[in-house]
Parts: sequence; structure tokens; C-alpha cells
Amino acid sequence: MGIWQTDAEDAGKYMVDVRYTDGEFREEEEVEITVIDVDRAPSLMLPSRLEAREGELFRWDIPVADPDGDEVDLSAVGLPERAGFERRNATLTFTPSYDMVRRSGSGISNLLNRLRLENLMLSPKDIPITITACGRELCANASTLIRVKNVNRAPQFTQLSPLTVEETEPVRLSATAYDPDGDIVHYYFSSPLSKSKGEWRTDFEDEGVHTVYVTATDGRAGTTVPIDIVVRKKDRAPTLKIEDDTLLVNEGQQFAFAVNAADPDGDEVAVTLENLPLGASFKDGFFLWEPAYDTVQVKTKSVWHRLLSRLPYW
Repeated sequence: MGIWQTDAEDAGKYMVDVRYTDGEFREEEEVEITVIDVDRAPSLMLPSRLEAREGELFRWDIPVADPDGDEVDLSAVGLPERAGFERRNATLTFTPSYDMVRRSGSGISNLLNRLRLENLMLSPKDIPITITACGRELCANASTLIRVKNVNRAPQFTQLSPLTVEETEPVRLSATAYDPDGDIVHYYFSSPLSKSKGEWRTDFEDEGVHTVYVTATDGRAGTTVPIDIVVRKKDRAPTLKIEDDTLLVNEGQQFAFAVNAADPDGDEVAVTLENLPLGASFKDGFFLWEPAYDTVQVKTKSVWHRLLSRLPYW
């Protein structure tokens, strides 16, 4: 008995020599055996899960093969929107949008967000897909899961304008930023502004351009930008100093005093005296005068004065 267990690669025609004998006579005959090709389904070895990230290109080369070497036709069910599926090259590409994983924005959600805990509880987005591969006659299908993970984006400033103030004026720098993920934004300011409020009480000697840095953060990612605060000089009045506020001198006695002037801003000071007494001089901050003997005159000519002047005692 002639036995042959054919295999999947044995398709074709084979000529077999068959010899037989009855012990006396011997005969030989050639027999043709035809092994018909049997189609086998393509092989799909899909992983249980694939991972993608928001905003990043995801590319997957689908592991498919046909054991007979036949051309494989692929199809897919459940593909995400705007995914690229190339049947001939067996590739899947897509870029998950940033809103695939969303926060709810509820009261509890906002509380967790303020505590910077919500990110630990955001569930990824699972996309189940089924791939079908067909060979010449038979098909095979398999399923897998594309898990899209959240990607945090930094806040972006929408309003931040330079400030101009005068010395001693208060500064209150307000900043507005938008978080594309809807996270709650906190702001921080560099010196001389207060760290959390962005306030500064300017003083004299603060004239100039002060570059400060403002940071908007959602707790995981932040954006920092510089901004100029221009402090303009505020003029202060000069000060005058005289050693004695009141002087008592006699007529005919020369006397002098100095007037000291200073400007807190360092500006040049010009000192002038108005209504100088007759014969007085003022130069380089020095007052000089010798009162004449008729400087002090009695001019009381009232009726009461005339009455009193007749009395011997007065």
C-alpha cells in the first residue's frame, strides 16, 4: 500500500511509478497524482492593546501575512475619525485630537483640579477596532484596543500689557491666560512684584524699566513671559534749612545767616529771596544786612496813644 500525507505546500502534479508482481510476472505502470491547492486564511496576530497620545502621530503596521503568499485585502471597523488606513501597505495612522480625553468640569472636578489631583483620575479613551484580512478564498479577523492617553497642554496668555507708573504709585499687574484643556490656572510673579498677587508699591529711587516675569501654570505645565514695568521719575520739592528761624538784632548791627537748600532727587537748586530789606544782599545762599537806625519807627498816632503820652509816667 502506498501512503503519502500531503502538506499545505504540496499542491501540483506528481508522476509515480507503480510496480507490481505475482511472483512470476512483473509489471510497471506510471500513475499521475494531482494535489489540489487548498486556500488557507491569512494570519492576524494583533496585540491586546495599543497606546496613543493626544496630539501625537500614531502609526501601526498591522501584522498580517498569508501562508499561501496570496495578496491580502484588509478592512477595518471602528476606526477613529480622520484615521488613515492603507489596505495595501497594511498600516493605520491617525493623530488623536486634544479633546479626546476631557475633564468633566463639575464641582468635584474643579476641586480636584485645584488640588492638582484630577489628572491622576482622568480615564484614557479606549477605541476598539476590528481588522479583517481576506486571502484568495478565506478571511480572518481579530480585534484590538487603541488606548488614547491624555496629554496636558500649558496655558497661553491672552492679555498681558506693559505698565507705566510714577514713583510711589502702586503697581497691580493683571494677567489673563487660557488653558486649552480647561484646567484652572494659577499665576506667579517675579520680584519686585509679590509672588501671588503681582502687586508692588513703588518708591522714590525706583525710576527705570523693570523687567518682571509672569508664569501661568496648571500645576503640571507652565508658560512664562517677560513684561516691562516703566517707573517714571516723580519730582520732589527741594528743602530749605536756616540755622535759626528767628533772629533778634539791633539797628546798626550787621548780621548774616546762611540758607542751605537741597534737592532729594539731586536736581540743581536755585535759591532766591524776594522783598529784600533796603541795603541787604543775598548771594550764594548767604544773607547779609545792617539795619539802618530808622528801620524801627514809632507810628502809633492813635487817640489813645496821644492821651497816654501826656501822662508823665508814660
